[in-house]
Amino acid sequence: MEILARWKNATTQRRSPAEFIPLAERTGLIIPLTRSLMAQVAAQMNPIFSKLPDGFHIGLNISVSHINAPVVYR
Repeated sequence: MEILARWKNATTQRRSPAEFIPLAERTGLIIPLTRSLMAQVAAQMNPIFSKLPDGFHIGLNISVSHINAPVVYR
């Protein structure tokens, strides 16, 4: 499974990750965005975790900002 960030604005217009990911990186919001995404995935997957097949994995792309951050996840 691959997790992808999506953004819908107030008018429900979708914004491409190509638009908001660079902005999040420039403004220092990429790490909080990633943490939020990881928490949402964990919460949604927790109820079905025991039913997942062996070898099931989740892919998550990270940026250089994540590698340079002292702590990315807990």
